[in-house]
Amino acid sequence: MRTTSQALRTRRRRGTVAQAAAAVLALAFLSGALPLAAQPASEAAPPPSDRPNILFLFEHSMRCPLIIRGPGIPQGSTEAFTYLHDLFPTLLGLASAQTPPGIDGRDLAALWSGDGETAWRQGLFLPYRDLMRSVRDERYKLIVYLRVNHRQLFDLADDPDELRNLAADPAHGQTLARMEALLEGWRAALADPAPLATAAPSPLRRDLTGQAREPDRWQPQWIVDKYFDPPASREPD
Repeated sequence: MRTTSQALRTRRRRGTVAQAAAAVLALAFLSGALPLAAQPASEAAPPPSDRPNILFLFEHSMRCPLIIRGPGIPQGSTEAFTYLHDLFPTLLGLASAQTPPGIDGRDLAALWSGDGETAWRQGLFLPYRDLMRSVRDERYKLIVYLRVNHRQLFDLADDPDELRNLAADPAHGQTLARMEALLEGWRAALADPAPLATAAPSPLRRDLTGQAREPDRWQPQWIVDKYFDPPASREPD
């Protein structure tokens, strides 16, 4: 089941709804009736290529496992596109609580009941701050880097590790146009204010050779080993 740690922000609701959701979560976890597990991207194994981990919208970071088990939930799996904020209406539905109108999440029960699986979302919109926007469907993925005016198009069926950028390939021009239109549709629906290009782009590549860099305490060890100098070779303060 696909999900994303960079899920779209769910609109704020009144305190009574937030309190009800918190109560549902607490009851589910404390009773053990509804175990939930979603692996953070920062805990994933190293990516298959020479690139950082969670600060980019590649599949290695965005495609995190989501596991739900409880009464009335059949055993099985799905490749449906999901967001973490789908858990909000899902938990309310399992508690027979009313779901407030206008929220971004969708009740995951449609996937295991079969009632709404055919009408489930056919793609994902993946934003990261004012730096990147991405959209994907069953086969292709488009990533736009807002501050450097750069685009990447990947065929996930033939290139699951996202190593071959097809954005400049004339043979994929129609696919690129279709994915760009899909991205604009998501942005319009969500009133995304970030422009997809800038008049003064930053350099696409930066040379960090010789620049002092220290990892923060949140970095996985493999990131520290791969991208930072060993402590003995770092210059003293």
